[in-house]
Amino acid sequence: MKSMATNVAALIKKNPQAAVEIYREVTKDKMSSEEILEMLKQPGMMDWIAAPQGTMKFAAHLHKVGTLKTMPGKWTDYYLPIAADLPGN
Repeated sequence: MKSMATNVAALIKKNPQAAVEIYREVTKDKMSSEEILEMLKQPGMMDWIAAPQGTMKFAAHLHKVGTLKTMPGKWTDYYLPIAADLPGN
């Protein structure tokens, strides 16, 4: 059986528009669907691996919209310590 992360990654790759709409509904994000889709089109944003990738771009957005009150200095500031050894960004 596939993991939930694998299923989500497959949905995002197969139908990014639907994935963005689900994201906006769940988070109440006011950014337009088109802007979020443009973020997903940036190099590396659709590459799914175990290590967190491109998270500082999302952190900057979440800080901008007020979800993150303080902008983290690095991705490990808001991930569980178990992930700190991964080659994320």
